Amino acid sequence: MKPLNDARAKDLSFFNSLKGIIVSKVSQVVHSFKTGLITKEAAKSTITREAQTIKRQQQTEISTRINGFKQIARNMFASAVGIKMFEYVGPLDGKTRDFCRQHIGEVRSMKEWNNFKNGQIEPVSVYKGGYNCRHSLVGVKNV
Repeated sequence: MKPLNDARAKDLSFFNSLKGIIVSKVSQVVHSFKTGLITKEAAKSTITREAQTIKRQQQTEISTRINGFKQIARNMFASAVGIKMFEYVGPLDGKTRDFCRQHIGEVRSMKEWNNFKNGQIEPVSVYKGGYNCRHSLVGVKNV
């Protein structure tokens, strides 16, 4: 259960920090408006733009976390049935990141996968190539 608990703790920490970011950005805009640095229209435009940016970022975070929970479930099931080796699988196309491109088709143990850094969000055993990654680690019969 440790990977699931770690992921939950990271999610809670992320959403708490997001709340602080939103409050800070809105406070800055309101302060700028109150002190006459920007007009009401500029304040409204800035808040709308920031809200849209935060919405896109949250969609990415949520999608990435859901995929992470799915990977945790696959990892736990594989472990429960004695599978120790995992293949990196998924599309290889114009959207494929260098990290993923380098590892597609590789078969490694979870310990080995966790030694890699994807440069975005880790562990690789949960988040593979990072945000919005379309790849999976799939258990293979022990070789």
